[in-house]
Amino acid sequence: MLSPERLALPDYEYLAQRHVLTYMEDAVCQLLENKEDISQYGIARFFTEYFNSVCQGTHILFREFSFIQATPHNRASFLRAFWRCFRTVGKNGDNRTLSVCVVFSHMTLAQAWKPEWKVGSKTEARDQVGDNCNQTGSGHGDEKLFKEMV
Repeated sequence: MLSPERLALPDYEYLAQRHVLTYMEDAVCQLLENKEDISQYGIARFFTEYFNSVCQGTHILFREFSFIQATPHNRASFLRAFWRCFRTVGKNGDNRTLSVCVVFSHMTLAQAWKPEWKVGSKTEARDQVGDNCNQTGSGHGDEKLFKEMV
């Protein structure tokens, strides 16, 4: 579906806004790194699978931090993947694991969400993200926070 706003933008602006060059460069690098494997099923299939993974948000799995920070879509995809993996942590009373996850989420995910933030502690992260963090340890406040991020 093409929105009227998209049609009003010049091509180069639309491509820049969507970070298409970043994804094309990454796709070509991935292609060159895996050319032996790709020769079995073809370049067209590789590009199809690569861009399908970008659309699905799975392209960030097992990638370096600089790639995850490269685009807003990559950061949102990382947050979704992280949330899917750890949303149940602490729900069965394992507060030690929950506290480690909460500290990580406040410090690291806050910076992934807003890279311009310089977060040095859990308190600073919580202050910059807002008061959505639950102080009781149940994780429900963090669920609200992650849903807002994603």
